[in-house]
Amino acid sequence: MSRSVSPSTTKDPYEAAIAAAAAAAASQKPKKKRAPATKKKGIAKPVVKKRAAAASTSAAAFNTAAAAMAVSGDEAAPPKKKVHKAVAVRPGKKTDTTNAVGQPKYDKEGRELYCICRKPDTGKWMIGCDGCEDWYHGECVNIKEEDADLIDKYYCQYCTTPTLTTTWRRMCRLPSCRRPAQTTATPPSKYCSPDHGILYMKSLLSRSALPASEVASLTTSVPTVSEFHSLGTRLPTPPPSALKAYPSEIERLEGIKREREALERRRVRTEQRQRYLGLVIRRKERMGGVCGFDEELAMDDGEWDVWVVNQAWTKSPAPPRQQKRKVRDEDESSDDDSDDDDTADAEEEVLEKREGVCVKKQCRGHKGWMGLFKEEGEVTERLREERLVQLKQEERRIRERQKRRALKNEQEGRVERDA
Repeated sequence: MSRSVSPSTTKDPYEAAIAAAAAAAASQKPKKKRAPATKKKGIAKPVVKKRAAAASTSAAAFNTAAAAMAVSGDEAAPPKKKVHKAVAVRPGKKTDTTNAVGQPKYDKEGRELYCICRKPDTGKWMIGCDGCEDWYHGECVNIKEEDADLIDKYYCQYCTTPTLTTTWRRMCRLPSCRRPAQTTATPPSKYCSPDHGILYMKSLLSRSALPASEVASLTTSVPTVSEFHSLGTRLPTPPPSALKAYPSEIERLEGIKREREALERRRVRTEQRQRYLGLVIRRKERMGGVCGFDEELAMDDGEWDVWVVNQAWTKSPAPPRQQKRKVRDEDESSDDDSDDDDTADAEEEVLEKREGVCVKKQCRGHKGWMGLFKEEGEVTERLREERLVQLKQEERRIRERQKRRALKNEQEGRVERDA
């Protein structure tokens, strides 16, 4: 049996509510306001505010419709606002919620965060910073777990400064070992243990071209470690009977000896000339305004050697005085003072000499003589030193050739120790 449904029951509840609100508003007629009585003319009656009345009517209709919809239950209540709960801090931890660089110290679940990745402890190997005392994963800071013992002080990227950086211990010399060497032991060692030192030396001997017996004899032939380190820097000295020099080498060695003696005489001559030049310059200053050139400065080496032998100022090795002599008290006089006075008297004799001295006020022939003789002495000494170095190198090459020939022929020798 079919049931008939009236159209009113199928009407939309929104439309029914709005229609009911409109009917209620229409049934209520607004009351007319009477203007107040007044005797004055020209005052208009107040206008009824239709807009305000219409607004209040629409608001009342909307409220009525909303109430009807709530009663009918056709629409659910509006959603509630979300409320953020406070993060709970793990009990027993510090009240500070940030680390040394201002990053959060705990996550939303109250777990403590570490490292630059800001993740909790997952069981991975970590290293502690000696500055901020925070912990960092080795894989995040590029440090291997097997190198942990090699680190002396570790500072993270936030604590590192130009004067505060990570320091490392010296590693064991054995290539396969990653442990620190015993540098603080007595005596210090380059290895982490004596066993590794023995293994390292055995590996060296296995790669050496010399047999172990010869290496052992070399190590026992020197008393100190420094002499052992110097082995191989030069050829050992063979026995004198094994040295065989060619006639050309013997002649050249004798020539080198003679030339070195001549260079030594040149050194003494240059020092004498420079000393006498200083005395001549002092005499020129005392004479005042004259040329002051001395003929003895222009002597050649042969004439100079003959002339300088009988000069009193060359008897004492003391250098010429650059200042005037000071007056000494008689109470401070001694034997040393008398020797100094003798040298000073000889120098004063040179200063008072006038023979062979140019006394012209304006002398073009001797212009710039002081700088010329000073430069000549410096150049002569520099050339002498360079030549002396060349002779020493040449002599060393000749001696080494003789040693190599002797070792090749006789196959014997002894280790030469440094003096």
